[in-house]
Amino acid sequence: DDAFLFGRELLVAPVLREGAEKRRAYLPKGAWCELEGGRRHEGGRDVVVPVTLDSLPVFVREGAFLFRQPVLQHTGERHGKTLTVQHWPAAAPSAGELYEDEGDGLAYRDGAFLRRRFVSRPSRMGLVVEVGAEGTYRPAPRAMELKVRWDGSLRSVLVGGVEAPPVAPSDLASAPRGFSLADGWLTLRIPDTAGPTRIELLR
Repeated sequence: DDAFLFGRELLVAPVLREGAEKRRAYLPKGAWCELEGGRRHEGGRDVVVPVTLDSLPVFVREGAFLFRQPVLQHTGERHGKTLTVQHWPAAAPSAGELYEDEGDGLAYRDGAFLRRRFVSRPSRMGLVVEVGAEGTYRPAPRAMELKVRWDGSLRSVLVGGVEAPPVAPSDLASAPRGFSLADGWLTLRIPDTAGPTRIELLR
């Protein structure tokens, strides 16, 4: 009675005791990762995590896709902003959906929307992420950053069968396309075509 699910993929465990230095929370069955830090936990039991005044324990269901963007004051500000997709791969295939439209008006009733399905599948060589698209709406030109929780080696990254160039983490935000590997995250930056895309992460 002191934690809650935010959608299906996030579990939030607020700190309710003054001066607390750790937080006990029950995780449902399955595997969960800490949103900040990425530590993995098996569910179906209580876990204990350290907390500070600046931390809020949030757990992500393994296999989840989270869609993020900068803080905005209104929908008109999102045009051209980078779309960030965070993914925590699981041992089995998983999927997530992102819906977008113009943000005002009723054009979505006539098909002016974009529904995208992100599907992740482990492969013999690594991981495959396929993105499908439905609808006629197209956002303003922008970049998409796919951030995948990644352990171990990485040989190459293919986007539509074409190899993406490695880029230093400090330069990735200004690069038109490329990938970097740092702090347990593989980050791939590509132009967001809003169309079908196949991404292969090869060990």
